[in-house]
Amino acid sequence: EVRLQHNALVLSNAGLTFTRGEATLTGSVPLRLNPLRVGDPDQPVSFDVGIVGLDPGIFSDTLRNNTKLAGSIDGHIGLSGTIRRPAIVGRFTLANGSYVSDLERAPITQMAAALAFNHTTATIDRLSARVGNGVVQAAGRMDFPNGFGASGASLDFKGSARGASLDLPAYGSGTLDATL
Repeated sequence: EVRLQHNALVLSNAGLTFTRGEATLTGSVPLRLNPLRVGDPDQPVSFDVGIVGLDPGIFSDTLRNNTKLAGSIDGHIGLSGTIRRPAIVGRFTLANGSYVSDLERAPITQMAAALAFNHTTATIDRLSARVGNGVVQAAGRMDFPNGFGASGASLDFKGSARGASLDLPAYGSGTLDATL
């Protein structure tokens, strides 16, 4: 059920089933209709999203440039607080992901990632992928204690690339070995 109630978009047990995977949505988000936009920053928000076995390939055509995405996304997040200062709790994972397009012709395969939210922190526990004949790995965290504005936000990431082959037609091609 979808309804507009007191300037809020309210979803009750909304679900989407795709060829591979499904998503469920429930909660409310403040909404203004004229002009159409998310409500005032201090209005409350309460929203839950669940995803099971979703193939990111459903977004391939949206990204254009002969983009081909694949894999499986699972997870659940809950959003509460206000638009200005949200609190996000939950986790998403990507397994067996892949990407190729006319923008980057070296295939990116065997992608695996785990993203966790703990109120005002987002953590990438692990991110790994084969890029061409090489490997890329990363992990890190972002803190947003004052919401999504720049004030007080911090970012701490570490990553490495070993023999990662790049083929970017607009810029060139090569192999990347690096540590951040």
